Amino acid sequence: MAKDKTARDVALEVLLRVEQTRSYANLVLAPALAKSSLSSRDRALTTELVYGTVRTLGTLDWALQERSNMPLAKLDPPVRALMRLGAYQLLFTRIPPAAACFETVQQAKRVSHEGSARFVNAVLRRLARERSRLEFPDIDEEPVRHIALKYSHPEWLVQRWLERLGLEDTLELCRADNLVPPLCLRANLTRTTRTELIVLLKRHGLVVSPRHKVPEALYVEGSGMVEGLPGFQAGLFTVQDESSMLATHALAPKAGERLLDACAGPGGKTTHLAEFMNDRGQILALDIHPHKLTLVRENAARLHLDCINTREADARRLPPDLRGAFTKVLVDAPCSGTGVLRRRPDLRWRKTPEELTSLPKMQLKILVGASEALAVDGTLLYSTCSLEPEENMEVVTAFLALRPEFVLTDLRPTLGEFIQEPTLRQGFLQLYPHKHELDGFFLAGLKRCQEGKNHD
Repeated sequence: MAKDKTARDVALEVLLRVEQTRSYANLVLAPALAKSSLSSRDRALTTELVYGTVRTLGTLDWALQERSNMPLAKLDPPVRALMRLGAYQLLFTRIPPAAACFETVQQAKRVSHEGSARFVNAVLRRLARERSRLEFPDIDEEPVRHIALKYSHPEWLVQRWLERLGLEDTLELCRADNLVPPLCLRANLTRTTRTELIVLLKRHGLVVSPRHKVPEALYVEGSGMVEGLPGFQAGLFTVQDESSMLATHALAPKAGERLLDACAGPGGKTTHLAEFMNDRGQILALDIHPHKLTLVRENAARLHLDCINTREADARRLPPDLRGAFTKVLVDAPCSGTGVLRRRPDLRWRKTPEELTSLPKMQLKILVGASEALAVDGTLLYSTCSLEPEENMEVVTAFLALRPEFVLTDLRPTLGEFIQEPTLRQGFLQLYPHKHELDGFFLAGLKRCQEGKNHD
């Protein structure tokens, strides 16, 4: 009879698939857990091992290579993934070192041969002995390498942040990226109240705390898989970080209005807009990807929202019938995602500096195209989950130069209740994980004026 897979076995399978297919960890982990027979406790361990190993990959590879006479790149993928998994347990968990080494060696015997097992054992045993005295490059002499290796970020990104933010902010930002983010839920206020949802979740043994910024946000501990939480299937809530929720508050749609969500998939902000309007009005969700529109429809159906329609279209080339047809437009542009590295740890290893040249060009085209949908005196909100100026304020500045009938609009009336930043008055907001304890996010509010009256 085949032995049931352990938490470490499932974690190894996920890590191998992530590396070999360049899939994102969250997309591989969820189905792997769903088809496993693991207990809730072992599911939690698998999740920690996968995300933790991906998050700390730079540090793990450096620590292992320093103690190995074989280049990691030349190892068989299962052996390399196993060593990373073992190193993560040794350096970043409370798992006893003896147990971490033993379990990893036993896995090596199952997925490779005896020689590989001996090699894994020798490297991990040495790392276990030396783990309390790792010698990173000197921060004064090599600040980029020190931060990149100690806090597991790509050197090019550390270099950018050091030049723009300085040493202390860069250190704090990298530390914040390595914290496990809290699970934040958005109560669907068309179906329940925040108080009712708190009572329901607590009744099932969950630790719940109310909002940090916005009133519909809840933080939940000890949740396991989101789909299994009470109220999920009934559409009482969805998962969304508060920084993302602020986009809807900034746009502040009213019941009965007609809105366009120009890059809607998978529908987190689209459904929040609908809930904010009490499901009264019209929201058209555009996306260039059909599968993302399917997700929008599925999310809207689960949340019992009827005012959302979907349409496959490219906002860069807006269909003529949509021009000037909306009072509010949301452009949540595709971006590098450098603001959500704590939530999407594998992004840090996928992004390249070249993307910060190509992405802003696309973002500007989307913003210009989508702006055609806005009626005079309407409001457009541009947002990204990026920390990089090229994708944020520089795109907005370029847009304003091309479209002089638009002006930045004061965000204090809509966001001042939740967050105090001096830039709100100027019409934009940049959130940082280490400063605001939220995902990194950028928002800019733009109003379309009549030609020639944009400075009145």
